[in-house]
Amino acid sequence: VGWFGTALHWDGVAWSAQQTGSLEQLLGIWGSSRNDLYATSSDGHIFKWDGNTWQTQTTPAPKSLYGIFGFAPGNAVAVGDNGFILSRSP
Repeated sequence: VGWFGTALHWDGVAWSAQQTGSLEQLLGIWGSSRNDLYATSSDGHIFKWDGNTWQTQTTPAPKSLYGIFGFAPGNAVAVGDNGFILSRSP
């Protein structure tokens, strides 16, 4: 992930661009499987990949979310500015 909503996918042979529908800077990415990925953004959004499309998730983040890590499908923690922590559990 990177600038202007860039998300690249490696299929084992080549890289391909994925359409995220965003122009935000994507800063962190984590997933429990190839159909359950989450990316964080400079504008405090989380984007979820379901295997077909990226969808914007609404968050109460006041600003940037720099990273994300999870423990199981649907269970993730994102971190951002000033010690902001956002947790999602199934």
